[in-house]
Amino acid sequence: MDLISKRQALEILEYWKFVELLRQSNTPEPSDEDRMVIGEILDGKKVSKDRIEVFRTLDDPEIDPGVMLEKDSKDLKGFEVTGDELTFCIGKVDRNDLCRYLDRYMGSASEERSGNIYPIGSAISWFSFKTDLEGTYINGSFRLSPILWAISEWNSGTHQNLNYRLNKATYDAIIREYEHKLEGGYVKSFLRGIYSDVGSKFVRADFENNGSAGFVKYVRYKDEDIKREDHTLEKNVQAYGPFIKDLSAFTDAFADGRINDKDLFGKNVGEYIMSAYRHSLGKPFSARISISTDEERESMRKFFEYALDIKRVPLGRIPSVDEVPCMSQAAINLITDESGITPLFSINVTSEEKRRAVIDEVIASAVVRKAELLASYENADSAFDISGRFINDKVNDYGVVVVTDEFEGYDRRLLDKNDVSDYIANELLPMFEEKISDYDLIREDLLMQCKKVRNMRNTISNLCKAQKILPDHPRKKIEEDISNLPSYKAEIKALDKEIDALEDEIRSLNGSRKTGLFFSRKAEDAKKSMISERQRRLEDLKADMENKNRKYLIIKNYRTSLDTIDQYEDIAASVDYDFLNKFYASEELPNPWLTPEYNDEREKLYILALDFLKAFFVTSDTIRMTLENYTGTLDSDLLQKLFLVSPAISTTVEASGKLFREAGERGTFGQLFVENANGLQPQMILSLMFRSRKAAIMGDPKGSAPDLPYESEIIKKAIHSEHLNCYKTNLSAKFCADFVNPYGVRFGKDGKEWAGFPLDNF
Repeated sequence: MDLISKRQALEILEYWKFVELLRQSNTPEPSDEDRMVIGEILDGKKVSKDRIEVFRTLDDPEIDPGVMLEKDSKDLKGFEVTGDELTFCIGKVDRNDLCRYLDRYMGSASEERSGNIYPIGSAISWFSFKTDLEGTYINGSFRLSPILWAISEWNSGTHQNLNYRLNKATYDAIIREYEHKLEGGYVKSFLRGIYSDVGSKFVRADFENNGSAGFVKYVRYKDEDIKREDHTLEKNVQAYGPFIKDLSAFTDAFADGRINDKDLFGKNVGEYIMSAYRHSLGKPFSARISISTDEERESMRKFFEYALDIKRVPLGRIPSVDEVPCMSQAAINLITDESGITPLFSINVTSEEKRRAVIDEVIASAVVRKAELLASYENADSAFDISGRFINDKVNDYGVVVVTDEFEGYDRRLLDKNDVSDYIANELLPMFEEKISDYDLIREDLLMQCKKVRNMRNTISNLCKAQKILPDHPRKKIEEDISNLPSYKAEIKALDKEIDALEDEIRSLNGSRKTGLFFSRKAEDAKKSMISERQRRLEDLKADMENKNRKYLIIKNYRTSLDTIDQYEDIAASVDYDFLNKFYASEELPNPWLTPEYNDEREKLYILALDFLKAFFVTSDTIRMTLENYTGTLDSDLLQKLFLVSPAISTTVEASGKLFREAGERGTFGQLFVENANGLQPQMILSLMFRSRKAAIMGDPKGSAPDLPYESEIIKKAIHSEHLNCYKTNLSAKFCADFVNPYGVRFGKDGKEWAGFPLDNF
């Protein structure tokens, strides 16, 4: 990426940070269930719930945490154990009043809004922070409302609504000032002063507080065991979007060159950032291959021959599953392609079944390739260097992370560090009690099966090569051409005889002496003319001979190819004339080249690979020591070892930031899948891309666009920049990935819109 483009990309990243900053969530409220349970406790009733979230309203900015907790311990009998933190949400602005203010003063509505954008009662806090149970401020927890800050910045400007810009660095500087004031402070001594200061600087009279000064919330438990086992994710009380830290870290990595064009994926990520701007110019980053029945047959044949080549089909296959459809197989092959030509891939898919089938097949491929690489070491610990990392970094290409809101269907679901701790303590460490006495045999069986599957694949590849030689004609037409080989041979023989005779005549004319008929000058000229005419004729005959020989050899190769093809009676389909006809007729395409026998051997290989990886894991002292020394930090070293027995880890996009924060090295895991990316803003998955080596972004081409808080939608429209204007629409992560992906479909009235790879015929 050139310097100008990099500056543009950094401007876009700063804008995305601003958008993320303005994604302020509603002030949390107690759940109806907790209200009811607390009421029953106060009435002296027994309750079945083990955990309650307690909200205490502050009538004024004053509180003594010790007095509050002591009173609650007496009142909430049976729930004497408290959580470790108190969360304060101070000040309150009605969200609908805020929207009406913005409509009025940002010029986004011709008249004051009468209806409500948010449910009645929705509000945002002026600021929030945390303390320990004694009321001592917890460093780094102060959050000032970014929306109120943005409005105060706008109101203090001299050119309101003209070239309006916000600098997050200014916001960060304000936060640092408050952090300095609060550091080590006691809530009773600082709360009133901070409340007054924030109110005077950032809260307009339009938003003055009515009622309480805010509230404090915390958690109570029935006993210590329940507290220790509590993995409930705390309600989000951040004053800004949850991706701001990861986005800032990514921006730093992009700015200092840790993400760059040295590898294709880094280049693709840069293009992902610039996608909307390049789309506004109508300039794709690379040539596009449209997979559509509107495209020429020759183009589609070349695509299918490439994408469905047997050597691109993964070596492993999950047993007892239906064969994936042809277009799904093409997507799988392109995602797992070792040449890495499509490290950032996007897929149009409406069917959850097809989406899951693609991911499962990629996982199967990763299991086999990882096992094959590690089986090259005679014992497990030889695969690690002195620091405990894999000597062959390519092993790390095959860890799969799936970002999904679905809770079923993948090997391991991890949402936070507590999940990791439980997984290690309750499932992984007990595995080392198993004795693997036949490790060498398991390894040998795997290597033998790998060799067998590769040999079978090489044999079938001869069939692929044979089919590529044949023209895009019906078989009957090809056989008719072959039947004409004898006549072609006879024509060639006749031409050869005619050429020999003509060459003899020319030699005779060239060797004649200057006597008799050609003695005179006139006669000599006539001779030269005759030789020249014969020479031209000879050249024509030789050219004809060359063409007929070429055609003869081509058709002879047709016969050889058909003979090869006829040896594979169990091949259900190949990329031939009938295959393309089905594609253009929008019929369900058969999956070519795969025989039942070959699939059986691929399934056996997958099972052996799983067995080997488990044996490798259990027999490794390096892995055991890593797990025994786990201190709660999911770094890249540990994560990469987990992929040995959990080929796929699934999580949510919001949980991913905290889950992988310590595993922040570039390319920590191999393959990223993001399901349902239509509803995600582009910046939400940038940190995941930073940590992966390849990514497949999936979504429904007609899926709904991401949502932004109304306030940030209004405020961002006041920003004006040549490079940012095209980013103000609700772009999705799917749109940005589609734009980069070279494989896809064109749509729209003028055919200028571009969507990702279709799992169904278009």
